[in-house]
Amino acid sequence: MNTFIELLACALERRPGKSCGVVICPHLVSEKVGFGTRGEIRRVEDKLEARAIRSCPFVIRCTEPPSNKKVPMVFQAWVCMCDVGSDQNGFRECQLASDRSTRVDIPWQSESKYIVPCAEKDGLPHASEGMRSLSDVQECAQYLAGSALPEGLLEGVLERSGVKAGSRVLVCNLTPYDCHLERAVLHWSETHASSKITMKSLSVTTNISTSEYCERSMAMELLQDGSNTFHIMVESLSNFII
Repeated sequence: MNTFIELLACALERRPGKSCGVVICPHLVSEKVGFGTRGEIRRVEDKLEARAIRSCPFVIRCTEPPSNKKVPMVFQAWVCMCDVGSDQNGFRECQLASDRSTRVDIPWQSESKYIVPCAEKDGLPHASEGMRSLSDVQECAQYLAGSALPEGLLEGVLERSGVKAGSRVLVCNLTPYDCHLERAVLHWSETHASSKITMKSLSVTTNISTSEYCERSMAMELLQDGSNTFHIMVESLSNFII
């Protein structure tokens, strides 16, 4: 948690007026935290405040799960901005910060699509699908899996944010896992052609298996889509950072 908050603060401080972050509260409560989920919410808010990060809370609403499994229907999250210069930051008026909720309910993934990212040296990326012996951490990683969540969050952050057509946006993912966010960014220009926003992603992780899985999955996605031409956009050329 400390590492993620520190990286978030460093990214926001680079462009305090044109950057924001989205933080989702951990559902798996740490053993060192009391009062359950409420304790986790307070812990995140305290760490954000300690790094001078302004946070606007909102909830992620989910549809009914496909099974009778007991799972949460809402998740606490925050739109974060650097406290210095936040009054001039257009993301403070975005749909997520204003409505305090996602516009549409996020659908659940069926258990048959639960994955554990794997990658072998010089091999194709694959996932251990259909596993029923998942750990609590691996199972919680599936709660918000799927392309609907990243697409909904990106739409909510950009709507009413002042990001104009033709802008270039860099999306940094500090918790890559199943490559859904990266795919949503890759195909943004196709699914949201009217916005005319150029979007690229940068994923950062210390987990080798996850890194190789995401890297090779995206490489295959680019190779299969031979009809489009993709360009690399570094952070210094982007207008906004999410």
